[in-house]
Amino acid sequence: MAESRVERIGAQLSVEASDLLTYAEIEELTTERGYPTSVRTLRFYVNEGVLPTPVKRGNVPVLPRAEILPLLFSIHLMKSRFGRSLGEIRGLLRALRGDPGLLAEKLGLLYEESTRSDRHRVERDWLVATFFETLAGTCTDYPHARAGEPGPRAVDEVIITEFLDDLTRRAEWSTDDAGSPIWLSPDAAREPDDREPGGRPTSGAPSEPERAHEQRIERAREEEERFLRRFERNLEKLERIPSPLEKRSHVNRPGLIDLQVDDPYQRVVDVLKEVGLYDRELLERLPHDRGAHFSLPRGGLFGKKPPRLIVAALVASPIRDLATRGGGAGPLDARAVEERIRAHARPGAFLVLGVHSTSGWQESVLRAPPRGERHAVVLVERSEQGAWRRAHSLPEPLQALLPVFDPETLEEKVQRAFYALLEDPELRIPGGHVEVESFLDRNGLTRDVLALAMKQVTQEDSRLRITEISGRELLKRDRF
Repeated sequence: MAESRVERIGAQLSVEASDLLTYAEIEELTTERGYPTSVRTLRFYVNEGVLPTPVKRGNVPVLPRAEILPLLFSIHLMKSRFGRSLGEIRGLLRALRGDPGLLAEKLGLLYEESTRSDRHRVERDWLVATFFETLAGTCTDYPHARAGEPGPRAVDEVIITEFLDDLTRRAEWSTDDAGSPIWLSPDAAREPDDREPGGRPTSGAPSEPERAHEQRIERAREEEERFLRRFERNLEKLERIPSPLEKRSHVNRPGLIDLQVDDPYQRVVDVLKEVGLYDRELLERLPHDRGAHFSLPRGGLFGKKPPRLIVAALVASPIRDLATRGGGAGPLDARAVEERIRAHARPGAFLVLGVHSTSGWQESVLRAPPRGERHAVVLVERSEQGAWRRAHSLPEPLQALLPVFDPETLEEKVQRAFYALLEDPELRIPGGHVEVESFLDRNGLTRDVLALAMKQVTQEDSRLRITEISGRELLKRDRF
């Protein structure tokens, strides 16, 4: 009898244990299923209140399988496919009642319907926006579940098939005086000259200035995401982290780096409200001047002491200019750097600050980046040709951190050098040549990268070579 009870309870404990996942197990499972979530990201979500606090199995934090996998699937879709901010996701999940699997199912259906190739972009955008506005209770039209009654809807009350029915029955396509198509959404009848959020026409081909402005927004957002993503990856690869105030370096072991992500979402909201252009679609397309930082703390008898080293990466974009379709913001000056240094400096810590300006830097700042007793900076910009340029004030011991702020991998640099060699107008002419130093400077390349690219180029074009003429080192195309 006792043995039977032991076996029964043991089996029950085994089942309960299998229902709980460690962070490492969650990372493995989500990667296999197509919505990868790293251990570091899990910790960040827990710290930010996006995910529930884990329980402990011994000293190991664990989360229930039945809840965490649908939640992470939902977060992945909301962030990467529907452009929702972390603050909005946090609010939706905190208000979630019942089975998280139901939210995951509805988001999966929403994704399938919003990516159908036979739907126009404005229809897809309306479908996504109405789903989230209805969940949050901010939808101005309440045709579903408690019709006419304002307020948030539970997930089981938001029926996507009803939105799809609206697209069929209530939405209309019309034409303006010029014969161009105009979409009238199901929410309300719009005037023919009504415009989408951000001042863009609801239909018709965008004008050349509009296309150029959209490209500026897309480029700034892409550069922001790329710079911060590479910062995190490069920091993980670093073998040792120098700490100048401690006059030593730390081995970069697992658990030493705990990145914190800064998303000043509300500041962007405030800017849009100030200029009278606030809307969800424009907000999600704009860059947010996001950042990420890592602090290296000191160990003490009673736990961690304040950090002695802060390594931070920030992105600076002309948000107001991008939102209002301004004529183009100028490069940032030294004052912009000093403002960010003051915002991130901490007493008793050395600050290494990397700032990427999507509108570029004044040449005078790049020639002499600011440096102080407790701070040094790395300034990053991108040229129209796609080359990344960096200038820094890192003292010798800290130059080991310079690769952390490199947005390009070696393979990407070699590929860019490869195409620059083949497409350079001077090098396409038989007998044409350019100085090596000039070519490297213009394209933001190093000699090591050029050497690797030349190995590839000579397989395509054996007439291109490096030679020395009259004491000058040249890239030259032979005539024959």
